[in-house]
Amino acid sequence: GENGVFAAGDLVVKVGRDATGHPELAARAEREVAVADWLAASGVPAVRAAEHRVRRIEGHPVTVWHRLP
Repeated sequence: GENGVFAAGDLVVKVGRDATGHPELAARAEREVAVADWLAASGVPAVRAAEHRVRRIEGHPVTVWHRLP
């Protein structure tokens, strides 16, 4: 897959492939968070971003999500 996904308590951390030299990978993560925020604002039942930004850690886009029950 394209991402490593890790459960951390009530959160899920998604770590993308190294985006150094591949800005489309970071843009994809930013788009996922933006869509999740839009769905939340529209009242659509969907997974919610726990952070409304993408972190960059050693070139990897990292997003944090609320874990579903």
